[in-house]
Amino acid sequence: MKKDAKSIRSRLLLTLALLFLAPLGMLAQNITVKGVVLDDTDEPLIGATVVQKSNPKNGTVADIDGNFTISVPRGAKLVISYVGYKAQEVDATQGEMKIVLSSDASALEEVVVVGYGGTRARRDLTGSVGSVSGAKLEVVPVSSAAVALQGKVAGVQVTTVDGQPGADVNIRIRGTASISVGEGSDSNPLFIVDGFQQDNINDIPPSDIQSIDILKDASLTAIYGAKGGNGVVVVTTKSAKEGKTTVSFNGSLTWSHITKQLDLMDSYNFVDYQYDRLIGTSTRSTEAKKFRFNFGHPYDLSMYEYMPTHDWQDEVMGNTPMSYSANVSIGGGTENTRYNISITQSEDKGIILNTGVRRTNINTKLNTKLSKNLTLTFNPKMSYRRDLGE
Repeated sequence: MKKDAKSIRSRLLLTLALLFLAPLGMLAQNITVKGVVLDDTDEPLIGATVVQKSNPKNGTVADIDGNFTISVPRGAKLVISYVGYKAQEVDATQGEMKIVLSSDASALEEVVVVGYGGTRARRDLTGSVGSVSGAKLEVVPVSSAAVALQGKVAGVQVTTVDGQPGADVNIRIRGTASISVGEGSDSNPLFIVDGFQQDNINDIPPSDIQSIDILKDASLTAIYGAKGGNGVVVVTTKSAKEGKTTVSFNGSLTWSHITKQLDLMDSYNFVDYQYDRLIGTSTRSTEAKKFRFNFGHPYDLSMYEYMPTHDWQDEVMGNTPMSYSANVSIGGGTENTRYNISITQSEDKGIILNTGVRRTNINTKLNTKLSKNLTLTFNPKMSYRRDLGE
C-alpha cells in the first residue's frame, strides 16, 4: 500500500511539473512571421528594416514587393523602420502582417531623393533642395501649379511672362544660366512629372499635386545629364489608394477688379496739349498743318470744351470678372487593383474684355497587381485649353 501511495504521489508531481513547464517550453519556441511593409499610399517600401526588439542581430529587410520573413521567439516585438518614415513597433504574430509606415517630415529633412530610386543625405549636397506638399498648393485659388508655386520655395523665382490670364510661367532655380542663343539654350529647369519629362507644369491643376521637389544640386547632371544643369522640378501627382470608393470635391471662386486707374485728360485738355506741343508760337510750320489736319483750325479750339470724353479704361477694364476652379476626384480599390480619377474644370478671366483662358484636365491612375512580381500602372493625362475671346 505504501509503495502504491508513493507511486501515485510521484505521478501527480510529474503531471504538475509538466503542466507548469509546458507553457515555458511554448514561450521558448520560435515562430515565423511573414508580412509586407507599405507607405501611406500603399506602395511597397523596398529595403525596409525589420528587427527583433532588444535583439538587433536578429533582423531582415523587405524585398522588392515589401515582403519580409523573420523567425522570432513567441511573444517578441518587431521594430520596422525606413529612411524618411516613422519607426513602428508591433507584436510578432503568426500569419500575414500588413504594416503601414507614415512619412516623417523631420526625417525627410535629412535625406533627399535625387533621382530614380536614389537618395542622398542633405549635408552631402552642394545646393539646397525644396519640397512643397500638395496640401499647401491646393489651397491657393489659382488653376496652375506653376503659379501656385510662387513664394513657396526660397531661392526659386516664379514669374509670369505678362499679366494676361493663362500666360506662360517662367521658373528659375539657378538664375539665368544661359548666354547662348538657340534651341535648348534657355534657363528653364527640367520638369519630371510622374517619372516622365514634360515641357512645363503650367496646365497641371494644384488639386492633382501630391508633392513638388525642387532639386538644385549641380551633381544632378550625373543623373539627368546636361538637361538637369538648370535644376530639376520633380512633380508627383496623387496616387490611387486602397479602400472604399471615395468622392471628393474642391472648388474656388474669385473676383478681380482694377484697384487704380490713371488720371486721363478730357477732350479739350488733350487738344490743347497737342496745340502747345505742335504749334507753339508758329502757325505756319509743318506741325501746324498736322494739327489742323487732326483737330481743325486752332481758332476752333474752344469747341472741344463741349465734346464728350471717353475714358477707354472704363470701356476696356471696367468689368469685374469672376473666375472659378472645380475639381472632382474619385478613388478607391482593393489590395490588387487601385484607381484614381481626377477631373478639373477652371476658367480664369482677365479685367480686360475678352481675355482669359479655360482649362479642362483629366488625370487617371490605375494600378493593378498582375502577379507577385508584376504590376501594371496606367496613367493617362488629358489637358484641353482654350483662350477666351479668340
